[in-house]
Formats: sequence, C-alpha cells, structure tokens
Amino acid sequence: MGAAYQRGFLLYEHRRYEMAAAEFRRELQSSPDDGRTMAMLALSLLNQSQHAAAEAQARQAIAAAPTLGFAHYVLASILVRLPSDLQRRQWWRFELRRRRQYRYGTLLTYARVHSVESVRLEPMNCDFIALLAAIELDLGKTDAALALAERSLSHNPSHARSANVRSIALRKQMRDEEARQTLDRALASNPENPHTHFHQGWTELYAGNGEAALNHFNESLRLDPSNQRAVVGRGHALQLMNPARRPWKRMQLWMDRVMGPAWLVRIIMVLVISRGLLQSGTVGIVIYVALAMVLLFLIPVVHVVATKRRVRRSRRT
Repeated sequence: MGAAYQRGFLLYEHRRYEMAAAEFRRELQSSPDDGRTMAMLALSLLNQSQHAAAEAQARQAIAAAPTLGFAHYVLASILVRLPSDLQRRQWWRFELRRRRQYRYGTLLTYARVHSVESVRLEPMNCDFIALLAAIELDLGKTDAALALAERSLSHNPSHARSANVRSIALRKQMRDEEARQTLDRALASNPENPHTHFHQGWTELYAGNGEAALNHFNESLRLDPSNQRAVVGRGHALQLMNPARRPWKRMQLWMDRVMGPAWLVRIIMVLVISRGLLQSGTVGIVIYVALAMVLLFLIPVVHVVATKRRVRRSRRT
C-alpha cells in the first residue's frame, strides 16, 4: 500500500471521509487495480451518504479482486444500509426496483450472498462473521445468528459487534440475563463503545429498569451524538420512569417484543373487522371480548412459551 492509502486510512479512522476518499482516489491513480483501495473508497463514499456511488465502487473492487473477502464484506455492508435520503414511505419503491434488478431475492438476501462469500474467503475474520450474524438476525434466523456471534466471540471474546448481535439474539430467545452478562463483559473490555451502551439500554428497558436504561442511552449519545435510535430509547426510558405511564409502557414494550412493533395496529384492525359481532346480541359481545383477550394476552403468552421450549430443545441437541 502506498502513502496515499495510508493517509486515507488514517483519515477514515478519524471520520474525515471526504478527505479519505480524495486520498484513496489518489492511490488508485498509481494502482488502478487495487481492490482493497477501491473497497475503502466505497466505504468512504457510503459514510458520505453516496449510496449508489459506493455500491458501484464496491462492485469494481470485487471485479478487480474477486477473492478479496474485504471487498465482498464492503458490498454486503453497503447493501444492508439504506441511503440516508431515502424516506421510509419510499421503501416499497426502492425494494421493487431492487427486485427487478436482482430477481432471486430482496436486498438483504443479496447482501447475505456477499457476506457468506466474505466469511468463506476469510473464516477467522470476526468483522465478517459479525456482519453475517447481523444479517441472519434481520432475516429472522435467530439461532443461526446466535451461532455465528458465538463463533466470532470464540475467536475474539472482546469483539464488540459480535457481543451486540449475541445479546439481541438472546433477548429474542427470552434469555435476558445472558444478554445482560454478554454486554457487561463487552463494556468491561471496551466501555467507550456507543453501540454496546445502546443495546444494554434496551436490555434494561425490557427488564423494566428505566433509570439504568436512561444511563446507557445517555452514555451512547455522549459517545455518538448522531445516534437517533438512542434518542428514541431515551424517550422510552423516561416514560418508564414516570409512575403514571410506567404500567402502559411496560405492557407496550412487552407486546413490541413478542408480537413486533405493529402489534397494536394489527389488533385494532382485527377488532374493527369483527365489530359486527357487537350487533349480534349477548353471544356476539362475549365472542368479541374473548377475541380481544386472545389477541392481547393469550397469543403473546403462547409465543413466549413456545420460544422458551424451542430454546431448551436446541440446548439439549
């Protein structure tokens, strides 16, 4: 690697992405086929919210060095992140366009292809394994994500992203104490990681510890003031600390956890559709109330019990 690459790498480490991109371009003038430099340029562009340019640059890196795991890792990292100027209401248009471009799957599935390739090429790289674990988690494959995160931690017990992914997977399996212990160990080795504080904040939220959650979200924001998700978490923690709102907030967090964030919308839709039962006399009213109770309480409880049983079976095997 030349001097321009070294300067660009140092600038990238200090989050001077525009200047880093300029140095990587200077390096490519003397080494136009260097796949690693192309991949670093792609990351610099991504952090400037130039999503399309970053993706194109990462593809050039793979074309120049198809056996370079880092190039596949960079492209996978780009594909799992939406461009910052893409509004959530435009997501369906973005996804439809990508489905036309990649006929065999969604954007996340396509990212997984390159992430798997990066791990195949460099099976001991914890960063690559942790990204694949995070993708598996987003695809709903909790057991696979947990196995990958633990594989990464076996190589490097202090790897922060692997610890974060492991904690999320454990929370999804209702193993909250293990999730907390995982993040405690990660913070003991790296107390200045904003993402670990963020995830520990959510662990404390689900446990009903509003004050502890608030402390972790505040620390995450101190270390990374641009973390808007920590701002949202801080709002939840403040509501949890309010005695008047605490019961509702605890129920909301629990339902979000077991049924997904849109649980209330789904319940309201079902109840609105079945509102004709209210006009069917006493029997209809009883059925309507029973349906509401099932949606609000029985289904979440069954989900929790089934999850814990599945976890126990997987441990035995």
